[in-house]
Amino acid sequence: MGWATHAIGKLKCGETVTLTPHGNSMLPRIKSGQTCVVAPLEDGQPEKGDVVLCKVNGNEYLHIVKAVQGSRYQIGNNKGRINGWVGRGAIFGRLVENGR
Repeated sequence: MGWATHAIGKLKCGETVTLTPHGNSMLPRIKSGQTCVVAPLEDGQPEKGDVVLCKVNGNEYLHIVKAVQGSRYQIGNNKGRINGWVGRGAIFGRLVENGR
């Protein structure tokens, strides 16, 4: 069970969630401990530049879609690190608000 498992469950049920991620990998876009609101994608597709709640290689991230290649999405942080490629099923929601 990861830091966002509960939120992912709610997103899968169509609920918008509030998260407080910790770490500096998304600075300056998201500060450690900053409140973030993530909404389900529903039928939409993530786009390059979107910040998404996803799972890559078993780890949960609130990171950026760095590239789109067909039905695959490359996920990475705001410091240049690439986490890997995932399918649409591993992306659960999109950041809609941060900074409260």
